[in-house]
Amino acid sequence: IQQSTGTNWNLGTRLAELYSNLGQLDKAAEALESLRTIDPENDLLLQTLANLYLQSSRYPDALALYKSLIERSPARVEYYLGTAELLLRMDDWDGASALLSKALRIKSITKEHSLSVADIYFRQGIDNRAHYLEAVDALTFLRNKYPDEWRIPWQLGGLYFNNGSNN
Repeated sequence: IQQSTGTNWNLGTRLAELYSNLGQLDKAAEALESLRTIDPENDLLLQTLANLYLQSSRYPDALALYKSLIERSPARVEYYLGTAELLLRMDDWDGASALLSKALRIKSITKEHSLSVADIYFRQGIDNRAHYLEAVDALTFLRNKYPDEWRIPWQLGGLYFNNGSNN
């Protein structure tokens, strides 16, 4: 792989995509890792590799890349979302929640990213009553930010219903 990907970026990305489509995630990661020798600072490559590590349960490797991406580009909301999703898989709600809270306060956050954050809080609030109040707070914040968005009040209603509240 080093020979084929060390000299040809397109071949390396295609090879990684092929391996990934075949379910050979280790070989796909190997192809992308060899591309890092060509362009070790390529954010798209690092994000793709982090996502691949996440898919193949290589959580420490994924976490290291996601943290690096956040440090390098703190305004990129998708890095916070990827890291939060990883932390949830690692059963670290406190870490995920802290990142999601930071993501919501990034000025350049899009509505679509905000709704992704809302979905994560909603799932967590439904799945774990201990996180109910955090989920309600986050969704209330988003409802105020996007008053015309129908999904957020629906999610709040689902949380209230699930918790037995009359709100």
